[in-house]
Amino acid sequence: MPSKRQILVTIFLTFALYSLAQGEQSSYPLDIPALRLHLPGASPRVFTLRDLQAMPGVNLRARGPSDDKVSDWYGVPLSQFLQQLPADLQHPTELHLRALNDYSVVIPASDIERYQPVIAYSRDGQPMAVEAYGPLFLMYPFNAHAELRVQKYYNRAIWQLSDIYIE
Repeated sequence: MPSKRQILVTIFLTFALYSLAQGEQSSYPLDIPALRLHLPGASPRVFTLRDLQAMPGVNLRARGPSDDKVSDWYGVPLSQFLQQLPADLQHPTELHLRALNDYSVVIPASDIERYQPVIAYSRDGQPMAVEAYGPLFLMYPFNAHAELRVQKYYNRAIWQLSDIYIE
């Protein structure tokens, strides 16, 4: 029997392949799982894009880590998202994030407090398709902080974000 992770990845990839076959990029559906939050000793909490859009959002104007285009990224500040956690877990020392392609990265708490990265679900006013690094992209304010413009931080700007682990 396939795991929940395998089912989620299959949904993402099926949707992306269908969109490519149609010759277009389609936005990710609002009401299917987009992000899973894993807490110690508990079942993952699942968030749809609609759930994320219901949270207070911010605009972040920044150049993407792998392109020269400055864009308007819109989404939920990671610090705001963490307010969904039980009080004793709202200030983790680090987060483990994973993408659909199993790329993973560790985000230290100092990044969350100092730089306020955003779980972006739109770029330049448009939802991000799976095949265009979406539907979720953890974006750092690269244009606002020169010290972020190094590979270490570009690596932390994870696209196709699918899972956040609190340990």
